Amino acid sequence: MRTYDETKSYRKELSLESSDLLDLARCELMQSRSIQLKISGSAMRPMLDDGDIVVIDPIDPATVRVQDIVLVATASGTALIHRVVAIQEIEGALHALTRGDGSCHHDTPVPLNKVLGRVVAMQRKGKGKMIPVYHPHGWLSRVRYWLQGIFRNLF
Repeated sequence: MRTYDETKSYRKELSLESSDLLDLARCELMQSRSIQLKISGSAMRPMLDDGDIVVIDPIDPATVRVQDIVLVATASGTALIHRVVAIQEIEGALHALTRGDGSCHHDTPVPLNKVLGRVVAMQRKGKGKMIPVYHPHGWLSRVRYWLQGIFRNLF
């Protein structure tokens, strides 16, 4: 897993507020590499809170499902991590309707090709172990993180 700073060199963490986040995320995720991001804000509270670290895996837009927590490139050029609450067809194209868990209002629908990745694990405030995020159809991700934890502790 790689994280970058604004100078595109390795560092400890990348946050949603980083200016080059979308470019760096696209670059890594398009090469089938996971990224780690630091959450800023409380829109996903209680699931994710300010300061939590999340692991985002690449995603095929055709596999986006309701209840996924996804990294989205918005029309305004910003990044957000919200939950998919519906998949809608708008003018012949599929769009994801997202909303923060702590929000009362939906975001503007985004085309599925603007969904960059899926949150597969999280760590509270950057401390402790990474916890797999439950996805009804993502059991392979949970098994992978479980196995990585076992092998990391053995060697």
